[in-house]
Amino acid sequence: MNIKAQNKKFLKLLFVVKKVAEALTRGIKHNRRGRPRKFNLFQIIACLVYKVKKGIKSFRELEYRINQDTEFKRAIGMEESPDYSYFAKLSRKIEEEYMQDIREILIAEIEPDIGIAIVDSTPLRSAKNDSEAKIDIHITIGFYRGYKLHLLCTGKEEVIPLFWILTTANKHDSTQEELLVKKHGITIRRYY
Repeated sequence: MNIKAQNKKFLKLLFVVKKVAEALTRGIKHNRRGRPRKFNLFQIIACLVYKVKKGIKSFRELEYRINQDTEFKRAIGMEESPDYSYFAKLSRKIEEEYMQDIREILIAEIEPDIGIAIVDSTPLRSAKNDSEAKIDIHITIGFYRGYKLHLLCTGKEEVIPLFWILTTANKHDSTQEELLVKKHGITIRRYY
């Protein structure tokens, strides 16, 4: 795939992100006190999508890379990148308040082809003093204490996470697979 096609795809994704941000802010009453906000919700979400798309690991690197990418800044209507601490604060807020709504709106907008779906789980180790974590065994890391992230993803052109469940490590993958599938009304044919 050439660079122009990738950029076109990314711009299409930004258009969908703009629709998501508009839908999320429709019901929010704006506070008229203080300074006006320098960045809107669309711009912040677009920057976080950019972070994932480019494989950027930290908010400091994200700030630097956005300031270097004039095409991206022009596409989302920004003159300069927000500070890395602003990204950290708002990403936490977006995760807590908007993540479920963002997922639902994106899935409705993108209408992903789930003719082929992938269900898998990933072990997540926890801190030693985490009292809620459970012990399980994994094929590559052996015994570990922690959690599992169970994902249902599209499996055709691009892998898009559709639904997820976070459980303690001792929950078996097959029981969570059934929950993911039943909860969202998807029929699965197994191929081995």
